[in-house]
Amino acid sequence: MAEDWCIPDVDLLQNTGPEWLLHLLNKCEEHVRLPMLMTMWRCWHVRNEITHHKPAPPIEVSKRFLSSYIDTILCLQQHPKADMSKGKMVVSKFQQHQEKLRPARAASTRPPERWHKPPPGWTKLNVDGAYIQADGTGGSGMILRDEHGVVIFASCRFLRTCSSALEAEIEAIREGIALTLEWCTLPFILKSDCSTAIDMIKSSYMNRSPAAMTVGVIKNLLVEGGREHVLMHVSRNQNNVSHVLG
Repeated sequence: MAEDWCIPDVDLLQNTGPEWLLHLLNKCEEHVRLPMLMTMWRCWHVRNEITHHKPAPPIEVSKRFLSSYIDTILCLQQHPKADMSKGKMVVSKFQQHQEKLRPARAASTRPPERWHKPPPGWTKLNVDGAYIQADGTGGSGMILRDEHGVVIFASCRFLRTCSSALEAEIEAIREGIALTLEWCTLPFILKSDCSTAIDMIKSSYMNRSPAAMTVGVIKNLLVEGGREHVLMHVSRNQNNVSHVLG
Protein backbone atom coordinates (compact mmCIF):
# COMPACT_ATOMS: atom_id res chain seq x y z
CA MET A 1 0.00 0.00 0.00
CA ALA A 2 3.00 2.28 0.43
CA GLU A 3 3.20 2.43 -3.38
CA ASP A 4 -0.10 4.38 -3.45
CA TRP A 5 -0.54 5.77 0.06
CA CYS A 6 1.62 7.55 2.58
CA ILE A 7 1.88 5.13 5.50
CA PRO A 8 4.52 4.80 8.23
CA ASP A 9 7.61 2.77 7.54
CA VAL A 10 7.26 -0.82 8.72
CA ASP A 11 10.19 -0.29 11.10
CA LEU A 12 7.96 2.06 13.14
CA LEU A 13 5.49 -0.75 13.87
CA GLN A 14 6.97 -1.74 17.21
CA ASN A 15 5.36 -3.38 20.22
CA THR A 16 5.75 -0.72 22.89
CA GLY A 17 2.99 -2.11 25.09
CA PRO A 18 -0.80 -2.63 25.08
CA GLU A 19 -1.40 0.82 23.59
CA TRP A 20 1.26 0.64 20.86
CA LEU A 21 -1.28 1.41 18.13
CA LEU A 22 -2.60 4.50 19.91
CA HIS A 23 0.94 5.81 20.36
CA LEU A 24 1.66 5.23 16.68
CA LEU A 25 -1.54 6.98 15.58
CA ASN A 26 -0.76 9.91 17.84
CA LYS A 27 2.53 10.46 16.00
CA CYS A 28 0.86 10.40 12.56
CA GLU A 29 -0.79 13.25 10.73
CA GLU A 30 -4.51 12.95 10.03
CA HIS A 31 -4.10 12.02 6.35
CA VAL A 32 -1.78 9.14 7.37
CA ARG A 33 -4.04 7.60 10.03
CA LEU A 34 -6.85 6.66 7.65
CA PRO A 35 -4.81 4.59 5.14
CA MET A 36 -2.88 2.94 7.96
CA LEU A 37 -6.04 1.83 9.77
CA MET A 38 -7.64 0.67 6.52
CA THR A 39 -4.58 -1.42 5.70
CA MET A 40 -4.62 -3.04 9.15
CA TRP A 41 -8.36 -3.71 8.81
CA ARG A 42 -7.74 -5.53 5.53
CA CYS A 43 -4.87 -7.52 7.06
CA TRP A 44 -7.23 -8.69 9.81
CA HIS A 45 -9.80 -9.75 7.19
CA VAL A 46 -7.18 -11.81 5.32
CA ARG A 47 -6.04 -13.33 8.61
CA ASN A 48 -9.62 -14.43 9.32
CA GLU A 49 -9.93 -15.99 5.86
CA ILE A 50 -6.82 -18.08 6.48
CA THR A 51 -7.95 -19.00 10.00
CA HIS A 52 -11.17 -20.43 8.54
CA HIS A 53 -9.22 -22.40 5.91
CA LYS A 54 -10.16 -20.13 3.02
CA PRO A 55 -7.62 -18.99 0.39
CA ALA A 56 -6.28 -15.52 1.10
CA PRO A 57 -6.99 -13.01 -1.67
CA PRO A 58 -3.91 -11.99 -3.70
CA ILE A 59 -2.13 -8.86 -2.48
CA GLU A 60 -2.94 -7.03 -5.70
CA VAL A 61 -6.65 -7.69 -5.16
CA SER A 62 -6.50 -6.29 -1.61
CA LYS A 63 -4.61 -3.27 -2.89
CA ARG A 64 -7.24 -2.47 -5.52
CA PHE A 65 -10.06 -3.08 -3.04
CA LEU A 66 -8.64 -0.71 -0.42
CA SER A 67 -7.89 2.04 -2.96
CA SER A 68 -11.39 1.85 -4.40
CA TYR A 69 -13.05 1.54 -0.98
CA ILE A 70 -11.39 4.57 0.56
CA ASP A 71 -11.99 6.71 -2.54
CA THR A 72 -15.69 5.79 -2.48
CA ILE A 73 -16.07 6.57 1.23
CA LEU A 74 -14.39 9.95 0.90
CA CYS A 75 -16.39 10.88 -2.19
CA LEU A 76 -19.65 10.02 -0.44
CA GLN A 77 -18.55 12.02 2.58
CA GLN A 78 -17.72 15.09 0.51
CA HIS A 79 -20.48 14.73 -2.06
CA PRO A 80 -23.42 12.85 -0.47
CA LYS A 81 -25.73 13.70 -3.40
CA ALA A 82 -23.25 13.08 -6.20
CA ASP A 83 -23.71 10.42 -8.87
CA MET A 84 -20.86 7.99 -8.16
CA SER A 85 -21.28 6.27 -11.52
CA LYS A 86 -20.20 9.41 -13.36
CA GLY A 87 -17.13 9.89 -11.22
CA LYS A 88 -16.99 13.66 -11.67
CA MET A 89 -16.19 14.99 -8.21
CA VAL A 90 -13.65 17.36 -6.76
CA VAL A 91 -10.48 15.66 -5.57
CA SER A 92 -10.62 15.13 -1.80
CA LYS A 93 -8.14 16.62 0.65
CA PHE A 94 -6.90 13.12 1.37
CA GLN A 95 -6.12 12.55 -2.31
CA GLN A 96 -4.42 15.95 -2.55
CA HIS A 97 -2.18 15.05 0.41
CA GLN A 98 -1.28 11.71 -1.19
CA GLU A 99 -0.41 13.35 -4.53
CA LYS A 100 1.89 15.82 -2.78
CA LEU A 101 3.66 13.08 -0.86
CA ARG A 102 4.17 10.60 -3.72
CA PRO A 103 7.06 12.49 -5.41
CA ALA A 104 8.87 12.69 -2.05
CA ARG A 105 8.47 8.96 -1.53
CA ALA A 106 9.67 8.25 -5.06
CA ALA A 107 12.91 10.07 -4.24
CA SER A 108 13.74 7.53 -1.55
CA THR A 109 17.39 6.51 -1.32
CA ARG A 110 16.43 2.84 -0.99
CA PRO A 111 17.95 1.00 -4.00
CA PRO A 112 15.36 -0.49 -6.39
CA GLU A 113 14.81 -4.23 -6.21
CA ARG A 114 16.08 -6.07 -9.27
CA TRP A 115 16.21 -9.57 -10.68
CA HIS A 116 19.25 -11.54 -9.48
CA LYS A 117 21.00 -14.45 -11.16
CA PRO A 118 20.54 -17.91 -9.61
CA PRO A 119 23.52 -19.65 -7.94
CA PRO A 120 25.87 -21.76 -10.11
CA GLY A 121 24.27 -24.95 -11.36
CA TRP A 122 20.75 -23.61 -10.89
CA THR A 123 18.16 -21.89 -13.08
CA LYS A 124 15.54 -19.32 -12.12
CA LEU A 125 11.94 -19.46 -13.30
CA ASN A 126 9.86 -16.28 -12.98
CA VAL A 127 6.11 -16.53 -13.57
CA ASP A 128 3.18 -14.14 -13.41
CA GLY A 129 -0.53 -14.25 -14.15
CA ALA A 130 -3.02 -11.60 -15.26
CA TYR A 131 -6.79 -11.52 -14.88
CA ILE A 132 -9.37 -9.41 -16.74
CA GLN A 133 -12.56 -9.39 -14.70
CA ALA A 134 -14.61 -7.66 -17.41
CA ASP A 135 -14.57 -10.63 -19.80
CA GLY A 136 -13.40 -13.47 -17.55
CA THR A 137 -10.14 -14.07 -19.39
CA GLY A 138 -6.55 -14.12 -18.24
CA GLY A 139 -2.97 -14.66 -19.25
CA SER A 140 0.25 -16.11 -17.95
CA GLY A 141 3.88 -15.29 -18.60
CA MET A 142 7.01 -17.25 -17.70
CA ILE A 143 10.73 -17.02 -18.31
CA LEU A 144 13.57 -19.39 -17.35
CA ARG A 145 17.17 -18.14 -17.15
CA ASP A 146 20.45 -19.80 -16.25
CA GLU A 147 23.18 -18.77 -13.82
CA HIS A 148 24.52 -16.24 -16.36
CA GLY A 149 21.13 -14.65 -16.97
CA VAL A 150 20.81 -16.24 -20.42
CA VAL A 151 17.22 -16.99 -21.39
CA ILE A 152 16.47 -20.71 -21.78
CA PHE A 153 12.85 -20.08 -22.72
CA ALA A 154 10.24 -17.34 -22.50
CA SER A 155 6.56 -18.04 -23.03
CA CYS A 156 3.10 -16.57 -22.66
CA ARG A 157 -0.35 -18.14 -22.71
CA PHE A 158 -3.87 -16.77 -23.15
CA LEU A 159 -6.48 -18.11 -20.72
CA ARG A 160 -9.85 -18.14 -22.47
CA THR A 161 -11.67 -18.69 -19.19
CA CYS A 162 -10.40 -17.46 -15.84
CA SER A 163 -12.35 -16.87 -12.64
CA SER A 164 -9.85 -14.90 -10.54
CA ALA A 165 -6.40 -13.38 -10.33
CA LEU A 166 -5.35 -16.27 -8.10
CA GLU A 167 -6.35 -18.81 -10.76
CA ALA A 168 -4.24 -16.95 -13.33
CA GLU A 169 -1.24 -16.95 -10.99
CA ILE A 170 -1.54 -20.68 -10.27
CA GLU A 171 -1.95 -21.49 -13.97
CA ALA A 172 1.21 -19.51 -14.68
CA ILE A 173 3.08 -21.57 -12.08
CA ARG A 174 1.79 -24.85 -13.52
CA GLU A 175 2.69 -23.93 -17.09
CA GLY A 176 6.11 -22.61 -16.06
CA ILE A 177 7.04 -25.76 -14.16
CA ALA A 178 5.85 -28.02 -17.00
CA LEU A 179 7.99 -26.12 -19.53
CA THR A 180 10.98 -26.06 -17.19
CA LEU A 181 10.91 -29.84 -16.78
CA GLU A 182 10.76 -30.18 -20.56
CA TRP A 183 13.43 -27.64 -21.51
CA CYS A 184 16.03 -28.07 -18.78
CA THR A 185 17.55 -30.74 -16.54
CA LEU A 186 18.99 -28.42 -13.90
CA PRO A 187 17.40 -27.63 -10.51
CA PHE A 188 15.33 -24.46 -10.51
CA ILE A 189 14.16 -21.63 -8.27
CA LEU A 190 10.57 -20.62 -9.00
CA LYS A 191 9.59 -17.08 -8.11
CA SER A 192 6.10 -15.58 -8.20
CA ASP A 193 4.79 -12.28 -6.84
CA CYS A 194 1.66 -14.07 -5.55
CA SER A 195 2.44 -15.26 -2.02
CA THR A 196 -0.96 -16.94 -1.73
CA ALA A 197 -0.26 -19.25 -4.66
CA ILE A 198 3.19 -20.15 -3.32
CA ASP A 199 1.78 -20.89 0.14
CA MET A 200 -0.97 -23.10 -1.30
CA ILE A 201 1.56 -25.23 -3.19
CA LYS A 202 3.85 -25.53 -0.18
CA SER A 203 1.03 -26.36 2.22
CA SER A 204 0.55 -29.96 3.36
CA TYR A 205 -3.07 -29.33 4.38
CA MET A 206 -6.01 -30.41 2.22
CA ASN A 207 -6.85 -27.69 -0.27
CA ARG A 208 -10.58 -27.04 -0.60
CA SER A 209 -10.35 -23.95 -2.78
CA PRO A 210 -11.52 -23.77 -6.43
CA ALA A 211 -7.83 -24.02 -7.41
CA ALA A 212 -7.33 -27.33 -5.56
CA MET A 213 -7.12 -29.44 -8.73
CA THR A 214 -4.47 -27.26 -10.37
CA VAL A 215 -2.49 -27.09 -7.13
CA GLY A 216 -2.58 -30.91 -7.03
CA VAL A 217 -1.30 -31.09 -10.60
CA ILE A 218 1.59 -28.78 -9.69
CA LYS A 219 2.54 -30.89 -6.68
CA ASN A 220 2.53 -34.02 -8.85
CA LEU A 221 4.72 -32.31 -11.45
CA LEU A 222 7.27 -31.41 -8.79
CA VAL A 223 7.34 -34.96 -7.40
CA GLU A 224 7.35 -36.81 -10.71
CA GLY A 225 9.86 -34.41 -12.24
CA GLY A 226 12.38 -35.44 -9.59
CA ARG A 227 14.05 -32.05 -9.90
CA GLU A 228 15.48 -30.16 -6.95
CA HIS A 229 13.52 -26.94 -6.62
CA VAL A 230 12.76 -23.94 -4.41
CA LEU A 231 9.49 -22.00 -4.42
CA MET A 232 9.73 -18.37 -3.36
CA HIS A 233 7.65 -15.20 -3.23
CA VAL A 234 9.20 -12.16 -4.91
CA SER A 235 8.31 -8.50 -5.29
CA ARG A 236 6.77 -7.17 -8.51
CA ASN A 237 9.96 -5.22 -9.28
CA GLN A 238 11.92 -8.48 -9.38
CA ASN A 239 9.31 -10.11 -11.60
CA ASN A 240 8.94 -7.52 -14.35
CA VAL A 241 9.72 -9.66 -17.40
CA SER A 242 7.17 -12.37 -16.63
CA HIS A 243 4.67 -9.63 -15.72
CA VAL A 244 5.03 -8.09 -19.18
CA LEU A 245 4.76 -11.52 -20.82
CA GLY A 246 1.55 -12.25 -18.93
